[in-house]
Amino acid sequence: MQRKIFISYSRKNLSRVLAIKQEIEEATGVECWIDLEDIETGKSSFTVAIVDAINACPIFLFMLSEDSQVSENANKELDFAYKKQKETTKHVVIIYIEDCKMNDYFTYEYQKVDTIDWDIAEQKEKFLKHLQLWLQEGSDNPLKDDGGTQFLLGNDYYYGINGKPKDYSEAVFLYRLAANEGHREAMFCLGNCYKYGRGVPQDYSKAKDWYENAAQLGHAEAQYNLGRCFKKELGTKKNYSEAFKWFLRSAEQGYVLAQNNVGVCYEQGIGVPVNLAKAIKWYCLADEQGDEFAHEALIRLGAIPE
Repeated sequence: MQRKIFISYSRKNLSRVLAIKQEIEEATGVECWIDLEDIETGKSSFTVAIVDAINACPIFLFMLSEDSQVSENANKELDFAYKKQKETTKHVVIIYIEDCKMNDYFTYEYQKVDTIDWDIAEQKEKFLKHLQLWLQEGSDNPLKDDGGTQFLLGNDYYYGINGKPKDYSEAVFLYRLAANEGHREAMFCLGNCYKYGRGVPQDYSKAKDWYENAAQLGHAEAQYNLGRCFKKELGTKKNYSEAFKWFLRSAEQGYVLAQNNVGVCYEQGIGVPVNLAKAIKWYCLADEQGDEFAHEALIRLGAIPE
């Protein structure tokens, strides 16, 4: 079996962790890295071996217990994997393996890391299902189709349609899988989930980042929302020139709200010099699509009769 899962733990919990490892391997058909003897030999040091093993695995599991929270080696492993998660598509999950509380440092430092309780059957079952989907990433799995299937299934859970219950957290999970495959609509939907706090804690900074990812791929509504982030200082510093740039890109694709906003920018000099002729031009385009604000602006500017 190919090893794609790294398990970090305290040796004081070895018997418990070995039992969990066996369950994971039976459910996924993938072997876990769990100890130095499992790691490629011939490395110059223990640290190099651990780092190489973590880098090689797309999935990192930290077995949380009272002992592992104070284990120097386990903490170093988690910190390294967590930093890698921010740079790559690595999945990091903290698994409670005993009845304990997360200490203050862990609560602060890893508040955005997914956590599950292994002793809660529903959470374990859902986690193992997610684990199998994560392991499909980057493979030649026939279910992979550039994220389209995962995105549509995410929509089913988001809206509670096609026989699926409404479940924002499940939708976010599936949108993320699709987004990691470059699916721009999934990126946009993730931005909305972070903006409104659906399935994830509300986080304007992450919303802005996902909007930007989709906007760079030409998603008109994401471009508009990215413009609003810059204009309204949502998850980023206020930047009117950036706001105008993204409103314009969206408007040029015919997105009506962006067309109206480009008109506002030209009328009020937001991120661009005042130019009433151009303001009227964009208001007219939005008005043609039935935008009431654009229609009122055209009346106000005397471009059309009341």
